[in-house]
Amino acid sequence: LALSGGFVLLAEKVAVGTTLAAAGGGLAAICCCFIKDKHLDLPPLCNGILAGLVAVCSGVAVSEPWACFVIGIIGGFFEFGFAIAVQKMKIDDPLDAAAVHMGGGMIGMICGGLFGTRINTDAAYSTEQPCGAFMPGCGGKQLGVNVLTMIMVAIWSMGMGSIVFGSMRLAGILRISPEEEHAGLDASHHGGSAYDDGKTDPATEFE
Repeated sequence: LALSGGFVLLAEKVAVGTTLAAAGGGLAAICCCFIKDKHLDLPPLCNGILAGLVAVCSGVAVSEPWACFVIGIIGGFFEFGFAIAVQKMKIDDPLDAAAVHMGGGMIGMICGGLFGTRINTDAAYSTEQPCGAFMPGCGGKQLGVNVLTMIMVAIWSMGMGSIVFGSMRLAGILRISPEEEHAGLDASHHGGSAYDDGKTDPATEFE
């Protein structure tokens, strides 16, 4: 109901569209993984599914199921490329959270302004709203609003992040020391390894 704007009659279409977007995102990401690495891997598949879900959120109530699948595919492709770019820039993001949420969110904002149909938009909102630029008779107003919103959110997020993390850096609490980083936080902060590496503690052996 949250994704359908609270309208019960749209809930079933939203459920179908969300599921198709997840499938499209996972399919796109795993195909990219196979092309790049010549094998299939679970993390890219999971991140592609998440990226498809993120990408479709902004427009799922106003898009047809086929469009949701396309949005998911675009989100999966974009997330995979975004993750590679983050690694190339040597940004520490082991979970690819930026690629999934920032990349998928940006694509979702754009696609939400492209694929919204007139009939779905009218059903989702109580007042008349512009629909997707790719749809007949809709124009590009919604796309323009979405792109402007995306830019403003990016500026606000980067600005606030710069203030918070810049202040932490000046205070000397943003990063750990190189020695602790090399040893790993499991050892330096928690007193042990997160994994036993196949070792057996005699105290935990059963007779």
